[in-house]
Amino acid sequence: MPVSDYTLSIVTPTYNRKHLLGRSLDASLQLIQQGIACEIVVVDDASTDQTSEFLTSNYADEIAQRLIVVERFEKNQGVTAAKNRGAELARGVWVAFMDSDDNFIVEHGMVMLTELVEHHDDAAVFFRCRDNQHKIQIGPDLPAGYIGLKQIINQGTPGECLPVIKRQVILSYPYPAELRGSESLSYFGMLNAEHRIFISALIVREYEYAGDDRLSAKKGLRARAAKLVVHNVRTLRFISALSAKTLFGVLLRIAYYSWLTCLNKITR
Repeated sequence: MPVSDYTLSIVTPTYNRKHLLGRSLDASLQLIQQGIACEIVVVDDASTDQTSEFLTSNYADEIAQRLIVVERFEKNQGVTAAKNRGAELARGVWVAFMDSDDNFIVEHGMVMLTELVEHHDDAAVFFRCRDNQHKIQIGPDLPAGYIGLKQIINQGTPGECLPVIKRQVILSYPYPAELRGSESLSYFGMLNAEHRIFISALIVREYEYAGDDRLSAKKGLRARAAKLVVHNVRTLRFISALSAKTLFGVLLRIAYYSWLTCLNKITR
């Protein structure tokens, strides 16, 4: 489909999720068939489970037609590096970052596109998500509206959200690749520069809870302790937006993750 002001690229980073990737891609391909998206950019973060072979075997036609673009890292670089590379390769004006174990709710796609058209002057639209097992919305049921720096840094987003971001904006405020996560730091930077982020009430993503490879899992937090120290130190750059309670929490986390970092070194 031709690229327009409202064209959407779907960026899907993946690492060793061959068993779930097909479900995610099939839902995204339906959005392409409906004219909602123009492409899927899959960034394989050096998977060792034959993800590349799975893609070439099952999606050869889509790859040949450039409906699916595949980029493979030879060395694992982390999800934020994969997302940044996907945004660089994307053609769309908007970029949706869809995890490879999650999937779009296809029947909500046209409404999602309508909202993106309505918010063409905004930097990003965050859409709501639901649990893929129980079909229950993640987070409180709140009206749609804009989120400011003080709100997002002190209260966070209302549960899991799917970020759909203007490509030029995410290229200007890339995710911190060296931290292998910490996407919120990019959003803090966007809002601090007075870019607008809209929180939609529309649920467009089904979120996979199963597995312990999420960065937010206990195992992942322990492994990322040193990087989480850096994340919280960088949050202090926006200290004027921090409430006293949040500031105390940031300082406490710096101390806690510093302790975990030392513990990790001792127990190696």
